[in-house]
Amino acid sequence: MPREEQGSTMIPVAMLGLSSAEAIPLYHYTPGGVILRIALAGHAGTLFECEGFPICVFGDGSRLALMPVDTSLILYKARQWRVDAVFLDGLEPLNSLGEDELLDLIEAFKRHGFRVGARTLGLSSPSVVERLDFAVIDYMKDYSVDPAVPGEAIRLIYDLLEVEKPWIEVSAYIKEPSFWRLHPLVLALSGSERPVHVFIEDHKGGGPLRDLYEELKRRMPYVYIHNDLYSRLDTYCPRCKAPIASRDEGVLRALEVLDDERCWKCGYKLAFRGRIRKKTPEQLLLSTEGGVKWFHPSQLVGGLAR
Repeated sequence: MPREEQGSTMIPVAMLGLSSAEAIPLYHYTPGGVILRIALAGHAGTLFECEGFPICVFGDGSRLALMPVDTSLILYKARQWRVDAVFLDGLEPLNSLGEDELLDLIEAFKRHGFRVGARTLGLSSPSVVERLDFAVIDYMKDYSVDPAVPGEAIRLIYDLLEVEKPWIEVSAYIKEPSFWRLHPLVLALSGSERPVHVFIEDHKGGGPLRDLYEELKRRMPYVYIHNDLYSRLDTYCPRCKAPIASRDEGVLRALEVLDDERCWKCGYKLAFRGRIRKKTPEQLLLSTEGGVKWFHPSQLVGGLAR
């Protein structure tokens, strides 16, 4: 819970990160942009068990050293790093604070001109999610200890599909290439243009991953596969199949769209929001560091981390 200390609002923070949007991953909202990530305490108890993905560190609270941080310091770092948005990160971070305190935090960032997003497993209050500018919904199909958790993610996807705001992207986590493990997600997203990121632990030699990618692409226009052997991170126009965006893991290399987010070749209206048109020093730094640089809050006291 936030607490008042000498007139300042304090929140318990595990880590602060300077991140590319692509490292979240967020491929269609402020592409190429710089995001301030705030890792909060998250959900109480072990909700899923995995080791192979960056998000898994939030599943083991014993590895996170929380520190009360003044929100004015976080706002200072957001301005210093010239970020385009703020992202509440962790294992269900929207449940890490009381709802009133959380809404106050979101509104404080918005008052200072920052767009605000968050990660959720679907367990967050819809009234809170609706106050966000963007959200990443995590579908933990093969790692959830509680079978209700992936179901809650699907429910929230259905609730948000028809709304303009928040913009949503979906990350699915499975152990092996399997279309049927993703079938509820495919049913929810088929016919929409919401991006889906599939993180797969075991590539099974690559062939099954390639087949899964082709099967998903027949049903959804923006599909991305995250795996060390067989990553598929580029964006293609859904109509003419022209290449639109080129990426490495966590880094945008090129984005070719017209000024109104239309395909450069056929004019199709693409599902992008808030496109970044030029590289900043922060973006160039992140392109050499895999897209994200984490700090424990103690490193930021006194402006040590720059």
